[in-house]
Amino acid sequence: MGGTRMMGDATVRHLLNDEHQVTVFNRGSRTPDWAAQVTEIRGDRDVPRDLAQLTALDIDAVVDFSAYRGEQSAALVAALPPDVHLVHCSTGAVYDPVPQLPWAEDSPIGPWALWGDYAREKLATEVAVRRAATDGRVVTIFRLPYVLGPRNYAPREEFVLNRLLDGVDVLLPGDGKAVQHFVTADQVGESVTKMIARRPAQDVEVFNIADPRGVCTTQGFVQLCAEAAGVEVRVQPVPGPTGVDGPFNAADCVFPFPNEAYLMDVSKAAGAGVLPTSRPLASAIEQALVALQREPARRHWQRTAAEQKFAPDSA
Repeated sequence: MGGTRMMGDATVRHLLNDEHQVTVFNRGSRTPDWAAQVTEIRGDRDVPRDLAQLTALDIDAVVDFSAYRGEQSAALVAALPPDVHLVHCSTGAVYDPVPQLPWAEDSPIGPWALWGDYAREKLATEVAVRRAATDGRVVTIFRLPYVLGPRNYAPREEFVLNRLLDGVDVLLPGDGKAVQHFVTADQVGESVTKMIARRPAQDVEVFNIADPRGVCTTQGFVQLCAEAAGVEVRVQPVPGPTGVDGPFNAADCVFPFPNEAYLMDVSKAAGAGVLPTSRPLASAIEQALVALQREPARRHWQRTAAEQKFAPDSA
């Protein structure tokens, strides 16, 4: 479901490399270099007639990266043919952020109020796909931390790099010491491919998927970005975990993730053999920097409205 951006694109590449036959369902807004190697079904998942095209497919597994609302997952489950292994990508934002870290798959569920409607709806998608198991389907839920990757559609690396490269302060919420957990889009694709090959026997299984080494503080993330860009670290502290009132809003933030601890236990995935190959966090940021420098249009940016309250010197 989707397939042409970030995690979807990386997963298609991993699946093709493992000689799977891949069918991609999307609106056709992008044409990746692997397009000729897959079967493409054009459609909008929010249009029932389009989604109904899936019912007659002869497929073993469905990987869903693009469900953001409970009704989207419910509609997908209703359209799937029987005996399909559904791999559903969710988020660690569904956890109730209890003090003991890291959070395991059996940790209390929130959703986390800090993430507002996003967390509530992602939890609703999990509830919907769990119902698929009552029809005899196998369901795997991947809960992910912050995802990194070149041309990130949640521009975490790009957000920080652009400000550092242009010599302006990065606004840093709180004390900058909260521990953060990361995974790259390519690593997610690797784990999805491993899980499809494994095909668990249980009706529903949940796995935290993250790089065991992909951990740093909020301020440490800025430091890694500065080192990759070869520039001085420039930060301006702002109060609170987000610098703004209310839930975190990625479209209007002072920093691309809150200064709140976010650490996930990946021992279950390690035991099942579906964790991705670990790699230095710095390498992910360096790859994002290379991609950013190749696309000058992405170097044009301006301070968000939230930032301008603290730093009116908008770029």
